[in-house]
Amino acid sequence: TFADQAVIAIENVRLFNETQESLQQQKASAEVLAVISNSMADAQPVFEKILDSCKHLFGGDELDVLLVDEQGMLDIAAYRGVAHDIVAATFPAPVERTPAGRALRERRVMHWPDLIDGEDVPGVLRKMAKLIGYRSMVFAPMLWNERGIGAIGVARSTGPFKPKELAMVQTFADQAVIAIQNARLFNETKAALERQTATAEVLQVISSSVADAQPVFERIIQSCRRLLRSTFADIGLIGEDGLMHLALIEDVGTEEEQARTRRLKAEFPRPVRQSIHGYAIHKRRAVHIADVLNGAEVPQGLRKTAELGGNYSGIWAPMFWEGKGIGAIGVVRMPPAPFDDEEIELLKTFADQAVIAIQNAKMFKETQEARAAAEAANEAKS
Repeated sequence: TFADQAVIAIENVRLFNETQESLQQQKASAEVLAVISNSMADAQPVFEKILDSCKHLFGGDELDVLLVDEQGMLDIAAYRGVAHDIVAATFPAPVERTPAGRALRERRVMHWPDLIDGEDVPGVLRKMAKLIGYRSMVFAPMLWNERGIGAIGVARSTGPFKPKELAMVQTFADQAVIAIQNARLFNETKAALERQTATAEVLQVISSSVADAQPVFERIIQSCRRLLRSTFADIGLIGEDGLMHLALIEDVGTEEEQARTRRLKAEFPRPVRQSIHGYAIHKRRAVHIADVLNGAEVPQGLRKTAELGGNYSGIWAPMFWEGKGIGAIGVVRMPPAPFDDEEIELLKTFADQAVIAIQNAKMFKETQEARAAAEAANEAKS
């Protein structure tokens, strides 16, 4: 009878502990979801909450969120532990050469229950376990549309992970993916709205400044600084003398940037084909040079500017009217930071709007001159 009662007591304790464990996991999952709902624009707070929850639930000693960048390198996005410098020294690393990369490749949770004496343990994990002192490790893959985008890693010194714990780490990885995609969609939507607003603002200036294109140029340059994160921007126009003139150049920034602007102004007017603006017109397309100093097929004169004033990235969008090139808009970033497709399209839109403003002002001037001539002719007849 005592033996039977002992069994009942043991089962009661087991059921109680399992229930408590499940409740803690459900609560942790709900807390992560709450952070996701309150941090739509940034996944970082979600990463931090996930690692805090992993540490609380699993007793993790070393925990990290790893993300794959555009170059296929895995790097640390968030970290908990005392050996940050040791772990960080191994990153960034090619995805395929990392234990986390194996979880992504096999699309499943990878669990090494005994890092010191177990079989099939990656050499880097065995070395880190001996160096830092943990016994078991798990990596849960973060997948989006069948593509590996990162992993959550948890290492601890208290022994293997239980199946429920492995499932919970994967749940956290799935929640991290939700946070990343929410932030991406939020920021993409925000950027699209900002671009639409900027183009609408330029159109508004065009409608209220029919006689003068200069306010339109100024609005475009301001939008380039805000939306394209330009170090400086300029608008070059072909004058009646057939030379390329600077219609407007942004004259802000540090003393060094202003000195660079003065040097650029001193180079104009100049022959059209000797300017990057003229080069874009000749190519009849937006010219994007991600690395002026080291890139291929960079006009020699442009490379010299990078040698003198520092390396940069740039886009130059040509302006055409009735098939004829009339100028170009240029945007520069220092240090080099390539422009994406949306940014290039936005600058092309600004170039089209600048053409509208130029032609409006030209037509207005011609209309005014024709009216003045007609009035003078009428006065002469009378």
